[in-house]
Amino acid sequence: MEMKVPNGLTLNDEWTPRNLMLQAFPEAVLPDHLQEDELPLSPVYKFVSRAMKLDRLLEVWIPHGANIVLTGENWSVMLKEYENDSWLTVGKTSKSSKTQESENFVCKSNHVRFKTDHLSTFKLIGKIDTSKSTFVFKRMKVVAFCSETRVGEDLVVRVYCFDDCEWSFERMMRTEQKTGGRLMSPIESVSFSVTSGKDVDISVKNLAGWQMKKASPLKFSYESLRNSFNVIPRCDLVFQNCRKTLSTSIFVEMVLNHEPSGETTIYASASLKKRILGDPLVRALDPEKVEE
Repeated sequence: MEMKVPNGLTLNDEWTPRNLMLQAFPEAVLPDHLQEDELPLSPVYKFVSRAMKLDRLLEVWIPHGANIVLTGENWSVMLKEYENDSWLTVGKTSKSSKTQESENFVCKSNHVRFKTDHLSTFKLIGKIDTSKSTFVFKRMKVVAFCSETRVGEDLVVRVYCFDDCEWSFERMMRTEQKTGGRLMSPIESVSFSVTSGKDVDISVKNLAGWQMKKASPLKFSYESLRNSFNVIPRCDLVFQNCRKTLSTSIFVEMVLNHEPSGETTIYASASLKKRILGDPLVRALDPEKVEE
């Protein structure tokens, strides 16, 4: 029997301990001295229960962000446990196989499985092969949001590039819910190369009736994407109306160039809130200058 618990984990067992709680937080909260060829593949997961030790093994599934399907031979996925103020490796895949199974550690295309008889703190780390001129990809997603905007105001588009796991998605959604964010685009996939050393540039196209006023920045930096489990990379684009007739909606095409895997295109749109009679801007405008 599978039981989904918050933050994307799955407990796969007919038996689960009572009063089980789960805390998930960025890797930076309990920092690890990662090597140059290592990067986080999950947040830190801490299991909390009244019972410190279990009376039987519990199977746990943790999602990871490595693109095993495309570049599994260049990834080594490690399961680490926090003990005595330090991180210890308790499970590891082989670089010679896309999936590595052992008695207590299994790595699949988008998650690992392991069994534990105690409740502790775990995370996943990816180690990449830098001895060859090869590309190693991480699975990510990109999406655009905006807040409620009135006709005649500048529109701020927030573009996120987040890890392809439930925890990152929920974390981003909580941020947007606090500011009344509105979804502008479908969620698209991005294969980010963790070995290219290149930023992911964003270009904006087909801005009918609008122009980009500023961007901070107009890219996702390489370092921010490598460490996206700590801070979700975000780009804020500000658009202003450039028509004599004010637009009541916006459509924008954004292209992410992520060499060497190619490009990802986002089509984002939103309707602007109409102003009511008595609004200072309405009084200042000729009614014919606002789109119906």
